[in-house]
Amino acid sequence: MADHRDDETRAELQERVRRTFAERSLRQTDTDGDNFGDPDSGGGDTASGGRRSRARRADTAANGQEGMGEEAGGRGGNGIGGGNGREKKRHLSDRILRGVLTALILVAAVFVGNMLYVSKMDGRFYHFSSVNHFDVSGQTVEEASAQLSDICDTTFVNFYEGTDMELSLSLADLGYSLDMADLQKEMRSMVSSQRKLFPLHLLGSKDYTLEAALVLDEQKLSEMVSEDNLLTPRVKTEDAYIVTDEEDAYIVPEVYGTEFDSSQLRTMVKDTVAESALSSQGGVISVEITEDMYKKPVITKDDPDLVAKEAAFSKYVDSKIIYEFGSKTEEIGWDTIRTWIRSDEEGTRLDEETMYNFIYDLASRYNTVYEERTFHTSYGYSIQIPRNEYGYRIDYDGEYFQLLEDLETGGEVRREPVYSISGYSRDGRDDLNGYYIEVDLTAQHLWMYYEGGLVVETDVVTGLPTQERETVDGAFAIPYKQSPANLVGQGGSGQQTWDVDVDYWMPFCDGQGLHDAKWRGSFGGTIYKTYGSHGCVNLPTYAAAMIYSYCGTNYPIILYKS
Repeated sequence: MADHRDDETRAELQERVRRTFAERSLRQTDTDGDNFGDPDSGGGDTASGGRRSRARRADTAANGQEGMGEEAGGRGGNGIGGGNGREKKRHLSDRILRGVLTALILVAAVFVGNMLYVSKMDGRFYHFSSVNHFDVSGQTVEEASAQLSDICDTTFVNFYEGTDMELSLSLADLGYSLDMADLQKEMRSMVSSQRKLFPLHLLGSKDYTLEAALVLDEQKLSEMVSEDNLLTPRVKTEDAYIVTDEEDAYIVPEVYGTEFDSSQLRTMVKDTVAESALSSQGGVISVEITEDMYKKPVITKDDPDLVAKEAAFSKYVDSKIIYEFGSKTEEIGWDTIRTWIRSDEEGTRLDEETMYNFIYDLASRYNTVYEERTFHTSYGYSIQIPRNEYGYRIDYDGEYFQLLEDLETGGEVRREPVYSISGYSRDGRDDLNGYYIEVDLTAQHLWMYYEGGLVVETDVVTGLPTQERETVDGAFAIPYKQSPANLVGQGGSGQQTWDVDVDYWMPFCDGQGLHDAKWRGSFGGTIYKTYGSHGCVNLPTYAAAMIYSYCGTNYPIILYKS
């Protein structure tokens, strides 16, 4: 019995020894792994020593196992393997728990730090903050806005044209000012928005942009920003055009000047200031006046319409119209014609209205018919002839079309104007020019002048001085003459009729005319008062023949009462 109990006691002892060694071996493994390479733990030598110790303990454990018998050794081996698995799981759980606790502590620390920072920075910009590139870290709205308060006085806009500075003005000069209330309102909004970004805001800088803080006086900007205020005077931009001098017509080329639309420059200023005015205190903003801003000529020397116009002008340069009024002439040439030429969307042409105005002016100086006439009598004095149906009258339309034709033909043309009413001969405004018949109805006497000389003088018998038979007074033209002629008519009191043959007939007004009167034995005196004609001027046959021989178409006759 004693031996059997001893065997059981030894087996139990062996089992306890194995467990003890197994537990120490596991703890030593953990400790060695944690201290490996640690200078405080002996560095690499300690690690080697640890491995040697574990080897010796393993040998000792093995020897102990061999000395305690097979059965006990088999049971102990199985018990140690199960204990090692449970110990590893327990250590893993401990490490996870320690990690979770550490993380919770860190989160709590960050939260507390956030609350403390936010509380401390209340009403201030967070660190790493800027407004329009101005550093405002840790500043209040008032402190931050103060940095921008004088920016309109310290920021200048320089205007360059090429390499030359043409103008330099501060923002204040240009009409800009800061709306501090609006600026601070925007900044307060920026400060309030920081809470949403914290703590991410601290990981990088934040630049805020002010939008509406600048106020502009447009009137002042217009006064200051103008091409007239630039240092260099502007060169006027000009279209090509045709010059017509007294001798020729030619194209003057266009001029590419330096004028520009000032409103375009003001727009550039506003756009540039909006982009960069609040970006840097005491800075300089550059605005460049470029060539593409210059006004461009609309018409160049190669413009097809201008070239065509020059060609049309050239056709009239050598044109000359000489109007003949007897020995007097009126000449128009290129100097006058060039004022008639017009160019429009329909092309180059002679202006109708201008040409008609020229014709009206010509007529006003040379028309003589239907105007009260001053007549110098053979007695040597002058009288007025109210009824004047003799003379010249220019045909306005006829002259216009003839003038057009002459100009299109070109060259020199010499002619009389186109008349609607024409006399016999003229010299300037003198439309008698020494050729006329004069009849004094009171003295019953006639004179005929030809080429300025008296060719016929004779007594006559004119119409009975009644309303129906009196000879008309006035100035008339003899439109034609006829020889012989049969005169048939009816009129006068009692509606008298006549049917007579004459050798020489020269009518002048409404059936009245000059003719021979072979039936009369005497002429002159007061015969007309009792035995006057029916309105015609009765002539001795010889006198009628002489007058007939000199008289031509539209020969003038002047009848008056002295």
